[in-house]
Amino acid sequence: MRAMRLLPPRLGAEPRTRQSAGRRRSLFPGSTPLDGDNNSANPLRVKTPSIIRAIISLIFMVFALAAQADAYKSGDSFVGFKAADQHGTPFIFKPGSIRFVIFDTPEGEASESPQDPKWFEKHHALMVINLTELSAFKRRIARSRAESKPFSLLLVEDKDVAAKFPRQKEKFTVLLVDEQGKITAVKFVTPGKELQALLSGDK
Repeated sequence: MRAMRLLPPRLGAEPRTRQSAGRRRSLFPGSTPLDGDNNSANPLRVKTPSIIRAIISLIFMVFALAAQADAYKSGDSFVGFKAADQHGTPFIFKPGSIRFVIFDTPEGEASESPQDPKWFEKHHALMVINLTELSAFKRRIARSRAESKPFSLLLVEDKDVAAKFPRQKEKFTVLLVDEQGKITAVKFVTPGKELQALLSGDK
């Protein structure tokens, strides 16, 4: 019997201390040790992608809020706004007779132009067309159409400049500007009668 106690442990048999240690790590039914072979049960590995997605979403929300904060709003000055007209002539906004700045982002068919070539001038309005969301091919078409118009149009092809204008789908953004070039209100109107009523002062 004494000789049997001196025999080495059987090959493949695990020492009793390691077995007990394994049992100590598995404190909850069905749980898997953090350093075990089954990494999919590791709660840290499961939560990490979710945490990363949450951080990325938060970053996008911060950028979106920052963009909204930088957008034109009542009380802001429109003085110094720069763009070029359909013929490439530079334009810098200065306080004067302009009372309405109409911002349009083409989404489908082009809006109908007024028959009177002095319509914008008579209504103290400035038309600004956003081309930043058009493909290169559609931009060329839009430029060509703009060049044929008998009135002045400003073309915006810089996304940072376009981002300053708040927008609503399928509506014009209209900035109401006073004599000092300060924005007094931001309106969203549909093309046609609603726009005409706003520029004519109709309620």
